[in-house]
Amino acid sequence: MKRLSLLRLFSLLCLFLSATAFAHADNIKNIKPSGYVTDLAGVIDANTQAKLEALCLEVEKKTGAQIAVVTVKSLDGESVEDSAVAIYKQLGVGGKKDDRGALLLLAPADRKYRVEVGYGLEPVINDARAGDTGRAMIPSLRQGDYSKAAELGAWQLAKYIADDAHVTLTGQPPTRQVRSTGTDNAWESLFFIGFIVIAIIVGALSALNQGGRGGGSVAAAFFGSSLACC
Repeated sequence: MKRLSLLRLFSLLCLFLSATAFAHADNIKNIKPSGYVTDLAGVIDANTQAKLEALCLEVEKKTGAQIAVVTVKSLDGESVEDSAVAIYKQLGVGGKKDDRGALLLLAPADRKYRVEVGYGLEPVINDARAGDTGRAMIPSLRQGDYSKAAELGAWQLAKYIADDAHVTLTGQPPTRQVRSTGTDNAWESLFFIGFIVIAIIVGALSALNQGGRGGGSVAAAFFGSSLACC
């Protein structure tokens, strides 16, 4: 009797866990749009969301194409590709007639992203361009700056669409984080030139002291050392 009760309890627990898992998984497929940006993961700040809404609205008004930005808390074990297709269809991005839509999906907990493009936009945003969009976001994604990543990705998609339609967008794309090395490189160049000048002087003095022999080998040694370490 006790064993039967334990088995029944175990079965009920399994059913509860399964029901919870399925209910959680359905959340992704049953999401409702709240605009062009649906931030289920809560990782996009209000200022960025407002800018994205304005950008996507302008793109649709000027080109007829739709961009949707969606973040999810979890993919629930589904592949990011399947999840993107399901969300794209669920939201009806791009419309059924022309299918001119692009979905930018971010799943921070799973460390995944996906650009899903409708048939109507495939000539404009091909696999190579979708890949470039993802690569533009990667530095920000690695830093956990999902607002910046979403803005970079959305702007790149918007630019492809706008350029194809020969229209100009009014906003300004965010600047990418590029390590500034101009000043450092200038100092390194001056330092290197200084070494060369010293090498030539030392070589010339050595040549004078040794009757004009061996100067070239000193200069060559400095050049070799400098190139090897830089």
